[in-house]
Amino acid sequence: YNKTVYDASVLMTKKGVGCVVVTTKGKPFGIVTERDIVKGISKIDISVKKILLKEFASRPLIYASSRQTVEDVVELMTKNKIHKLPIVQQEKVVGIVTIKDLLVFLSPTRKPGLTESIIHAITRERAKKK
Repeated sequence: YNKTVYDASVLMTKKGVGCVVVTTKGKPFGIVTERDIVKGISKIDISVKKILLKEFASRPLIYASSRQTVEDVVELMTKNKIHKLPIVQQEKVVGIVTIKDLLVFLSPTRKPGLTESIIHAITRERAKKK
């Protein structure tokens, strides 16, 4: 929460991940993704070493409960046009589901036709943005 965008980018690089969940007092507050950083720094004229995550993070944090189904997660991600969804249990982040995770889980060998539907929905949403 009180760390900088630079700190988040260093952590993402060190851990080999594409996002970090920003917390305050141990509770989820928002999220910062690689894409947020790239898009954000192109719009501002301030060093990433000076921008605090509490000001930069995407919020409110959209998340799923650890009790929700894969179908619920797909619906949340599609509805909110997000590619990474934190999973929260008792106000603590216990994991993150990504589009890639869903595509692997819902591969044609497991759920025929569902992967293509998800890819189509994601592609359609991206086309609308352009």
